[in-house]
Amino acid sequence: MQFADEDVKIYKSEDEAPSTQSEGEKSAAEFIYHKDSGNFEKTRQLGELLARTLVDDASRLKGDEYYNAKMVLLSYLVVDELEAKVPNLMLQKSILGVFNKVVEDLSPEIFEIVRDSAAYTLYILNDRQGERKSSGEVMAELCGKEEDREFIRDVDRLADEYRDFFSDLIQSYHFK
Repeated sequence: MQFADEDVKIYKSEDEAPSTQSEGEKSAAEFIYHKDSGNFEKTRQLGELLARTLVDDASRLKGDEYYNAKMVLLSYLVVDELEAKVPNLMLQKSILGVFNKVVEDLSPEIFEIVRDSAAYTLYILNDRQGERKSSGEVMAELCGKEEDREFIRDVDRLADEYRDFFSDLIQSYHFK
């Protein structure tokens, strides 16, 4: 069966229509949406809660020979769980901005510790590699304890405990 050109209509869904908004306009609209929906207030609350939790729990680890390394790990776990549980990049950045500011305000000492970029980078690189090592194995490398299986197990337990805890905190917030 032959159709004349005027008989053939091509329909595009609204999703397929080219956007007339610039990237800046899209970002502004997204910002306004998150502000008006209350999402930014939730990111402030969550960032503050995560920061206070990290700073308060630091006393639990104070005196530990590997205190600094463990604080970097816990800070990394906050970021990693946010990336896994909050799919929107703007909301992630908002939470992290509040988290960093509150940690710095509450304890400049802890803030300096958790910003250890060399250790942080090792955790990030480990996550992006095909054959991942456990958190305990990465920390063991950082601390010169690669052969200490008990150290690795203890750090893995700590990481699992905090990963679950941070995950639960993050998932208790529902964003629109």
